[in-house]
Amino acid sequence: MKIARMLFPVNNLGPGNRVVIWMAGCKRQCVGCANPELQDATGIKDISIGILRNAILQFVKSAGCNVEGFTITGGEPFEQPEALMEIIEMCHEYCNDILVFSGNVRAELAKYEDDIVSNISVLIDGPYIEAQNNGHPLKGSDNQVVHFIDESVREKYQKYFSQMNGKNYIECFSTQDGVVVTGIHKPDFKKEYKKHVKEARHKEKEHE
Repeated sequence: MKIARMLFPVNNLGPGNRVVIWMAGCKRQCVGCANPELQDATGIKDISIGILRNAILQFVKSAGCNVEGFTITGGEPFEQPEALMEIIEMCHEYCNDILVFSGNVRAELAKYEDDIVSNISVLIDGPYIEAQNNGHPLKGSDNQVVHFIDESVREKYQKYFSQMNGKNYIECFSTQDGVVVTGIHKPDFKKEYKKHVKEARHKEKEHE
């Protein structure tokens, strides 16, 4: 499976302390994509589900907190359906709150409804349209739809939307590959990104 990155704990891509997994590869190439570097999976090495599981165990151990949810994004997760199913099965070993983003609308995912979609909690579907980016906590643009596959998490997510005051924000993580910014980006994302990278690097120097 082609996994570009994984981070924990992330708090701005769903409620609670979440493991976020970015799968590589996407043919849609939406204008204004937040992760254009993940569209081409050619240079991404394949990893096994065992390596992914061990990485999560290390994350949990170092962070000192439990996994309260998983968010799977990309790239386009449904371009690797077999790998996506493996990841979802692994996620259920930790918790049942699994959120998946897709640039496809749900009708286009009909063949995956029984084996993949029915095994997740929330699906956020639809292509990213930059002109419709209005700062929703989890939707990149207003055309996208939040589908509660598991109704038991609806109240949890609605509370999260309320706590976020209907808006999104970004978080910065320092990794061996540099600074990674998570969250639903705004149209002026690049300007905000540079600001947060500068702040993150300043904090790193303070702790050296």
